[in-house]
Amino acid sequence: MNVRVLLCCMILFVPLAGCIDPADASGSDGSTSMDFAELFYIHGDGTYTCNAGATTNANGSTSHTYCDDDTAEGLQNARNVITSIDQEEGTAIQVHAQTRFAGSDGFLVETTCTDGGQSGIVGSTGSVYGMGDYLAFAGEECTHTFVIYIWHTAYEYTGHWNIVYSVTPVTEG
Repeated sequence: MNVRVLLCCMILFVPLAGCIDPADASGSDGSTSMDFAELFYIHGDGTYTCNAGATTNANGSTSHTYCDDDTAEGLQNARNVITSIDQEEGTAIQVHAQTRFAGSDGFLVETTCTDGGQSGIVGSTGSVYGMGDYLAFAGEECTHTFVIYIWHTAYEYTGHWNIVYSVTPVTEG
């Protein structure tokens, strides 16, 4: 009798063994799946200064000057471009992290778009972005330029920087 039960079970359940995955029964396919956007990073090293120059007095001491934030020339002297990210039409760029060298005030982002959109341009309010923020003009074709301003000639920042971001498709609504 035991042989018949065993034979019957084998006939009924063995063909099904290849069709039923034990992991499916638990609601999992056994793999680890994460729905993250692809992350990109850019990094580099540099030395950044105020380009107004210093003057040497008659007694030989150096007088450091400030870059003038009230004039276009002064702003350009203080402006140091770190890097740029191009954004294609129909996409948005999200900043996940930005790491800069010690002592700097952080990056401003100047955005210029092909259709005339501008944000954080020299002479207007700069835009500082933090973790999780989307850059200006999502969906449009733009260039985002990361800039640091150094206002005093006595300061010089040398170091490594890193920006982590993702590109997400967006649809015009």
